Amino acid sequence: MKYIYDGTFDGLLTLIFDSYKFIEDIEIEKENDQVGFFDSLYVKRDLEKANRVKNSLIKNFSKDILGDFFKIFLSDHRKKEYIIGVCIKNIYRYGINFLSSAHEYAVAYRGILKNFSRELHSYKGLLRFREIQDNFLLAEFSPQNDILIFLARHFLKRMPKEDFII
Repeated sequence: MKYIYDGTFDGLLTLIFDSYKFIEDIEIEKENDQVGFFDSLYVKRDLEKANRVKNSLIKNFSKDILGDFFKIFLSDHRKKEYIIGVCIKNIYRYGINFLSSAHEYAVAYRGILKNFSRELHSYKGLLRFREIQDNFLLAEFSPQNDILIFLARHFLKRMPKEDFII
């Protein structure tokens, strides 16, 4: 059975909340992916359910774990939604040490985070700005992962008085 969600992090957490018991037995697709509707179930984003998952992860594990799942969500890995779902279920089942295990999805979890962090670190050091009209700075780049929110936060702290566009 395919579960379809709206492509947002809250939508994915809603899907995980609704399919928690059988997450290993489903396929997860984004709404904009081309899917058949005969064997699919659309999961509507529910902020209450998503917040329950977020708050539970923070309470039982840490804010960093929630942040790591968000980074994986922003990655370009094609099975990221499934990996997030399976890892969330298994850290509740086996404890936080599951993420350090040799389970294939725990290994994938660590690999995606490593790739994401390397790319972010690389662009923090190598991204170059050029001046455009009216003293604006412009930096153009094409990342593999969706690192813009983290990169913008970095440069806002580093260059608080500059007007820039990334």
